[in-house]
Amino acid sequence: MRRGEIIGLKWNDIDFERMTFEIKRAATPVKGEGTVTDKTKNVKSMRKLELPEVMKPILLSLRAKQSESKLRLDEKWIDENWIFTQWNGALMSIHTPDIWWSKMKREHDKIPDKTLHTLRHTFATYLINNNVPLSAVSGALGHAQQSTTLNIYSHVLEDSKKAAMQAHEAHIMGLKKQV
Repeated sequence: MRRGEIIGLKWNDIDFERMTFEIKRAATPVKGEGTVTDKTKNVKSMRKLELPEVMKPILLSLRAKQSESKLRLDEKWIDENWIFTQWNGALMSIHTPDIWWSKMKREHDKIPDKTLHTLRHTFATYLINNNVPLSAVSGALGHAQQSTTLNIYSHVLEDSKKAAMQAHEAHIMGLKKQV
């Protein structure tokens, strides 16, 4: 997901029974207004995705903590149903995830010095390297056209083709030895 899509998630976008979530909006910075939500980057960015099982307890814990904050803050709580909020329930700043990511990198030596957006590229590269069809990768990323995915990840696709040819060659050579 794009950073703005993550921040734009509301609790009713998640279906814990079906283990899916929908991306319906994105947060963007607006000068003089802070972070606001609007439409996604394009129509195909509005999408339904599978919710990884590992995320369910994390999200349920976050929702419980928000419920506690809501009770504690009473009238001060801004109840707009955001998943990622400020201390008072208001929409999180678009810059907060980058601040968290920078802090995590400082605290953990094993995290490479890359941007948060790099995780999106890692996800796409992993899918491509595991032979997920380009149409599915493009759909998961919310690209308007498959050509966008192809242009961004062409180097990964080339590496995958090379690995496929090497695997095919190894298979053929193995067959030759058996004859």
